Amino acid sequence: GSLRRAASINAEYMGLIIASKNIVIASLASFCILGIVLTIIAALTAAGLGLDIVNSIIYVMLVGLAVDYVVHIASAYQESEAEGRYYRASAALFGNGCICCVWSTNNGICIAILTWCRI
Repeated sequence: GSLRRAASINAEYMGLIIASKNIVIASLASFCILGIVLTIIAALTAAGLGLDIVNSIIYVMLVGLAVDYVVHIASAYQESEAEGRYYRASAALFGNGCICCVWSTNNGICIAILTWCRI
């Protein structure tokens, strides 16, 4: 259980460090991913939803989506040619951030459609 989680978190962190070649960006991205995952799990728990097969699938998808969005924005920040953190963050959010908003809207529509399906 917890050993596997620790191993997966370490693998994710090392992958971000290797990909970004920047420990600060990898650390901040990992913190954001952890925050997203914990917030959604806490919300589902507060709603009284247990750990059934559907929620297990949601948790797996959640990690993938969180990593996808955060890594794209972090990569855009790192590759930005703007001067200063504020302008680099603006470029990342308004460049790739807008694309991530479109992706998340598409995911939301798909989830809304799949909500009506029975397993």
